[in-house]
Amino acid sequence: MTKVLIFGPFEGVLGGVNIHINRLVQLLKNSSEVKLSGINDGRAVSLIYPNFRKLELKKIYKLIIQNDCFHINTSNWLLMIVYIVNGKIFNKKIIVTLHSWGYSELQKKFLKVFLKRCDKIISVNNSIRDELRIDNKIVVKHAFLPPTKLDEYPLPDTIISEIRKQKSKGKKIIASNSGQLFIYKSQDLYGLDLCIECARTFKSKKEPYFIIFLVSQSNELSSKYLQTINNEGLEEYILFYVGIASFPSLIIESDIILRPTNKDGDSITVREGIYYNKLVLASNVTKRPEGVKLFNNRDWKDLYNKIKSINPDKYNSIKVESRKIDFQLEYEELYKSI
Repeated sequence: MTKVLIFGPFEGVLGGVNIHINRLVQLLKNSSEVKLSGINDGRAVSLIYPNFRKLELKKIYKLIIQNDCFHINTSNWLLMIVYIVNGKIFNKKIIVTLHSWGYSELQKKFLKVFLKRCDKIISVNNSIRDELRIDNKIVVKHAFLPPTKLDEYPLPDTIISEIRKQKSKGKKIIASNSGQLFIYKSQDLYGLDLCIECARTFKSKKEPYFIIFLVSQSNELSSKYLQTINNEGLEEYILFYVGIASFPSLIIESDIILRPTNKDGDSITVREGIYYNKLVLASNVTKRPEGVKLFNNRDWKDLYNKIKSINPDKYNSIKVESRKIDFQLEYEELYKSI
């Protein structure tokens, strides 16, 4: 049996990497070929895995010794290097999944030096692979893993009651999400500001659309947006929910899934929308999966026009290849191959 140690943010802000590694552990928990364990480097404390940020070194190095392979999923470039160095010291096989490549040029140069010493690199999209140019070690594999029933837990009453109210008025439900709001290159990374602009126009024209935007963790930016929505009386056209809620459950209740980010790797939000046979609208900041409708990055007017031009009632669902993939077998073969 191959023993694999997963490094990544098992706890903390609910984002794509967090979702991926937790689903990966669930996927292989009954495997007879591979045994997974983990080290948490998220900002919240895990009660299951040793916590790197708490320097639980005795537990961490016990796991390092016990396992055959490192699978590094952190997006922190410095932690990535620390893990690779430890993997080489302890003579472990090393796999790195690059969920994004949004580093400075200096950070990229440092990372490439260490990435070349890994056994395999998984890029979540072609653009990361093409920029790295480490052809003999890199493969492209998107980060999506199918949601389980554990992911489809009931939505909070606040969201459910709002969905029922808005649907009774004949409105289409548009769903979007993020772990935590950030500014990237002086712009709202996750595009909630674009959604608010659309909500203003929906209100002024009394149009039948309602946006639900989920964020798992609050910060100063989310507080500012909540105040804006309240001050402008946009509550009948947008719900900004800050707290833990199941995005798969919201997808099921929605008509359009929206990804308005100004940078992206391979969005789990987008692939989950496809998986549930929903119409997906996303920014054109990166190559998106087949069938996804696109709008011009950071252009709220184009986003608004695209929402108006698409009709989810006439949407012909695209072929969902992910329903046919044996993800467990794929990962078992990946780990056994190095």
